[in-house]
Amino acid sequence: MEILYRAFRRYIDLNKLKALPKIRNNTMVHNSVQRVFYRYNALYEEDLTIEGNSNVLSVIGGKNVVVVRRITVKHSSDFSLNINIKNNGWVILFDEIILEENSSAGYKLYGKIGGEVYHYINVVHSRNSKSNIDIKAVVLKKLISIGILEHPVGSRRSYGKLNQLVIAKPESKIVLLPGIKVLDPDARAVHGAKKVILTKDQEFYLRSKGLSSNTILDILEKSIIYMI
Repeated sequence: MEILYRAFRRYIDLNKLKALPKIRNNTMVHNSVQRVFYRYNALYEEDLTIEGNSNVLSVIGGKNVVVVRRITVKHSSDFSLNINIKNNGWVILFDEIILEENSSAGYKLYGKIGGEVYHYINVVHSRNSKSNIDIKAVVLKKLISIGILEHPVGSRRSYGKLNQLVIAKPESKIVLLPGIKVLDPDARAVHGAKKVILTKDQEFYLRSKGLSSNTILDILEKSIIYMI
């Protein structure tokens, strides 16, 4: 929690988080599973251990929700996140992923963000581990995305990739902060961050072709998955 406070203290008043009711879980996953965090004014804390080759779908909704997770991956796992919040609400998502030796993780956050989302992901690699972090979103209001790839001493032959791509309107507030910390000479990490603005003129042109605002956003949401 202390890291969360340091990460987002510039962007949100975190004192109000201390009053939120806490929901704590310790979960071990062997196969595919769906995690649902869909309450109003709640703070979830979860320790998640992935034992087998698994697909983990997380659905985060409601309003004013904090999700703090420490995830240990022992083999191969794919994580998909769907964020669906009210336009006047906010979500804080803090994920720390620990990759054990010879493990791998894919992490995908896709979707259309209507409220305020504060997202932090930190991946700690071990020897011969691999990660592929994909943050791709259409942002209507606000997104703060912080991604960190850590390769400590002893994480030789590890590889990490972080990709942050956002399509936003001119009035949207976007902060993309990628970070890489490589301390082992045989480890490798790459990252990319890109923000694409949908201008008023572009939106007007698309609407002149008979597309509604909602249709335009739906098309962008589906097509951003394939953008590099």
